[in-house]
Amino acid sequence: MRTEKHPNSPQDEQGREQLDQLLDRAQADAEQDQAMPDSQDNKAPSAPDTDEADSGEDKSSVMKIMESFTSDDGEETHVNWSLRTVLGGDIFSARWFRQHTGLIVLILFFCILYISNRYASQQELIKIDSLKKELADKRYDALSRSSQLMQRCRQSHIIEYLKTTSDSTMEISTTPPYVITIPHQ
Repeated sequence: MRTEKHPNSPQDEQGREQLDQLLDRAQADAEQDQAMPDSQDNKAPSAPDTDEADSGEDKSSVMKIMESFTSDDGEETHVNWSLRTVLGGDIFSARWFRQHTGLIVLILFFCILYISNRYASQQELIKIDSLKKELADKRYDALSRSSQLMQRCRQSHIIEYLKTTSDSTMEISTTPPYVITIPHQ
C-alpha cells in the first residue's frame, strides 16, 4: 500500500531535531562510559556530578518533545473527506475521529446488537412457521383417523364384519328388547 507524505509542520521538524540531539547526546554518553569503565572507582567523592543535573534536564526535555508529538494543538479541525483519505487510513488520524472514538464504538456495538437481534427473531419466526405447518398436518391426520374410527364403529359396518368372520357366533337379535319393571316396596 502506498502512503502519501504530508508536508511537515515546523513544530514537527523542531521536535524531530530535538529528538535527534538527545539521541546524539545519549550515544556520546554511552561511548564515554564504555571508554572509562574503572576510572569512577578510583576517584574520591567530590562535588555532585553535573551529569545528574543534565539527566534531569534531559528527562524534562524528552517529556516536552513527547507532549509536542501527542498534542492536538497544531492539527487541522477540518479534514477533506475523500475516498482516498478513507481508504488510505488518514481518517483515523483526524482529530474529530479521535475525539469521537467512544461514540463510534458505541454506535458499532448497537449496530451489531441490532443485527444479531434481528437475525435471532427471524430464526424464531421461521421455527414458528414450521411448527404451524406441522400442527396443521397433525390436525388433518387426527381428523382423518377420527373419521375412519367413526366409520368402523357404525352398526352396519360391525354387522358386515361379523358376517365375514367365520369364527364369530354372534348374531343380530330378532326380538325387540323389553323393559323389566321391578315393583318398589
